[in-house]
Amino acid sequence: MATDIEAITDTLNTSGHQGGRQFQGLFKAIPFKATLTDTTMTASKAATCDLDVTGAALGDFVMIASGADLTDGILTANVSAANVVTVTIYNPEDTDAITPFAGGVVCKGLVLKPNENVWGSLD
Repeated sequence: MATDIEAITDTLNTSGHQGGRQFQGLFKAIPFKATLTDTTMTASKAATCDLDVTGAALGDFVMIASGADLTDGILTANVSAANVVTVTIYNPEDTDAITPFAGGVVCKGLVLKPNENVWGSLD
C-alpha cells in the first residue's frame, strides 16, 4: 500500500461530545477534522495516514466525509490502534492518476464509541 498523503493538519478532538438524537443512547461521539494534502496517486493505489484521536479504541465505528469532490477517490477511515484513526484514500481507476486532495481538503469525521449497555445485550 503506497503512502502518498503528504500532510495532516488541524486535528480536533472534543471528547465527550454527544451525537444527534438518532444515536442517543447507542454511541458517544468523538468529532475530529483534518486537512489532507497529497501527491498524485497512480491507478489502483491507496494512500493512508494516521490521526491522533484521543479516546478512539478498536471496535469503535468511524465515519468520515470530505469537504470536496475526491475526483473518483474512495475515502474510508477506521480505528487501527488505541487513539489512532487511519484514513485511507483509494484510486480505483485502472489507468488514470488522480489528485484527490489538491490544494488541501478539510475532512470531518466522527468516532462512534458503542454504549456497551446496549451493544452488550446483543450477545
